[in-house]
Amino acid sequence: MSTPSPPPTSNPRTPALVALALAAAGIVISFVLLREHLTVFEGDTSGGLFCGGAGKFDCNTVAAHASSWFLRLPLSLWGVGFYVVIGVLSACALWLPIGEAAAAAGLGSVLTLAAVLIDGWLGWIMVTQIGAICLNCVSTYVINLILAVAFWRLDRRLGAPREWRALLGRWRTPRPGRVIKLASVVVAVAGIATAYVVTARALDDMIEDSKQEAADFLRRAATEKPVDMTQFEGLPAEGPARAPITIVVAGDLECSFCRALAARMDEVRAEHPNDLRILFLNAPISMRCNPYMKFDTHTHACWLARAGVCAARQGKFWRFHDLVYRDIPPARVDSIGVTEALPRAGIDATALAQCMTSPEADSVVARDVRLWHTLKMESVPSLIINGHVKTGGIYPTTLRAVIHALLARPS
Repeated sequence: MSTPSPPPTSNPRTPALVALALAAAGIVISFVLLREHLTVFEGDTSGGLFCGGAGKFDCNTVAAHASSWFLRLPLSLWGVGFYVVIGVLSACALWLPIGEAAAAAGLGSVLTLAAVLIDGWLGWIMVTQIGAICLNCVSTYVINLILAVAFWRLDRRLGAPREWRALLGRWRTPRPGRVIKLASVVVAVAGIATAYVVTARALDDMIEDSKQEAADFLRRAATEKPVDMTQFEGLPAEGPARAPITIVVAGDLECSFCRALAARMDEVRAEHPNDLRILFLNAPISMRCNPYMKFDTHTHACWLARAGVCAARQGKFWRFHDLVYRDIPPARVDSIGVTEALPRAGIDATALAQCMTSPEADSVVARDVRLWHTLKMESVPSLIINGHVKTGGIYPTTLRAVIHALLARPS
């Protein structure tokens, strides 16, 4: 005959309820992060809860980093599974008999402590290697730390021997406990399986689309005559002049998808510093300076295009480009926000303002727009890779596949 477990030293409901609420919050934030992971994988970095992608606070750059993936799945998906399990353990600690509750609290303590240690490692990578901070991620770090404290307090308050076998294998408990255990297992399995299936299917679809996109482009590049690349002479350029791959990016400096592409270009240039040359062609989506547009979609695009031309006259176009696409939050990308930030890029604001009143700035933008229209790029961002047009942006995985294929071809 077993000895009944002693009563808890104090009411354990409070830390158990706190843990349950935090687990629910963690599930919500993990789903937000999962959506962000999939969006970045697809090539768009225009959004993000708490931070939309600017300066040090950039969820998108963190989501694109290799450390945000484990076993070819986003860490946020693993986070969903973790918080589902933590929620189940919190419910067990709240409603099961005390010995089983103590076992649930002990297991929760181990898991949350492990999560805190992993968070420390991921935070170190964000600061030292990525150079950007995801506030979504930081919020989960805070949740995990509070969860670890809650389970530690819960474990102490229960103060009973941990009945591991009962927790894992005893299902003939009194009716309320049996219902709780069965419901917890069903919810955990269903939640984790649903998140996995939805994520895996989305990733598979994007990978398949990316492979098809790369194959279609390479097929056209092998059979179609390339456009004359000499017509792009004089455009702002970075990278070796004799690089085996030249990419012309037709972009609008107010366009969020162009901003996303710029981030991916930075990554591939860092991977292939001697193999890529990048040029920028203005294609503002505004009828104010683009006669081929029927709408003023981006109200600041023409001003930004002229400012870019004038920054180029100071030899600082790419500083301006990075300022607009990387350093300033999207909501501040307008004439006021950019002008205030120009000193950060080492650009003479007075000289730039004077240049923008000259006909030259308008003339250069008009030339770029005509070229964009003549080449039938039709949208932004669009690219010309070694003389072959790719309209409507490109998957990051497609971009890498095309670059690797072109570099592998015999010269």
